[in-house]
Amino acid sequence: TAPFADAFEKIGMGWATEIVSIGAVTGIVTALLVSLMGCARIYTILGRTGLLPPYMSRISRSRGTPANATVVTGISAGLLTFLFDIEILAELVSIGTLFVFSFVAGSILVKHYGQEISGRSNIPGLVVRMAVQSLLSIGLCLCVMDEKWMGVLALSAIFLVVTASYYVIPRKKFDLKFAVPMVPIVPSLCILFNVYLISSLGVWAYVRFFIWNFVGLCVYFFYGVMHTREPTSEELSGQTYRKTRGGIALMDIKRDSLREDTVLLSGERSA
Repeated sequence: TAPFADAFEKIGMGWATEIVSIGAVTGIVTALLVSLMGCARIYTILGRTGLLPPYMSRISRSRGTPANATVVTGISAGLLTFLFDIEILAELVSIGTLFVFSFVAGSILVKHYGQEISGRSNIPGLVVRMAVQSLLSIGLCLCVMDEKWMGVLALSAIFLVVTASYYVIPRKKFDLKFAVPMVPIVPSLCILFNVYLISSLGVWAYVRFFIWNFVGLCVYFFYGVMHTREPTSEELSGQTYRKTRGGIALMDIKRDSLREDTVLLSGERSA
């Protein structure tokens, strides 16, 4: 929004600059609030499954909200804002979001095409295709930055060939109310755009991203692996089924870390 505000300022429309600035601040605050609410609930789920301490999964008796996770989210967000420049945080959030979106696109391709053919899984072939698409996306970004347009055309043609190669693989059929349209074109374009944007970031963005992932992996291997568990047979035998939608049974599995939640939300669930 800063370029728009500067443009209005240069042509003498100061009132428009104020409107754009107010809209930008309002949009940023709204996005931050939504992100903080989502992050707190992610911490709550991780606490329930044992990937984080059970403290994170506790629900406020008076408000019915994940108070502990909300406090931790607010403190961690405030510390990050205090210690790091906004550009560093923006790059870290951007590369993390793009990385996740790329994995989502890849999972769609695996869901539609991953299966056993002649007794052998074709998932390795899918992984190779997606890896080639990612490398081609990186090459396209480099060629565009260096203004090598012949290279852009050549890599684009190869990308189209790799995308078209998915059509030779038998595709699963799903009876879904909504499915991603134009598979494999849409997921392949998603990989292209996301990896292209990731490639346009600076080297330090990759360094921070790998450091952050390393910290997350340490938490997982040194705490989560030792504390998370699958529901036991007793817990599975106590699962309660609710009404189904489209033949899919919705169930609640009672676990130790969910006892307080179950008591607090029992009225809502029974309704």
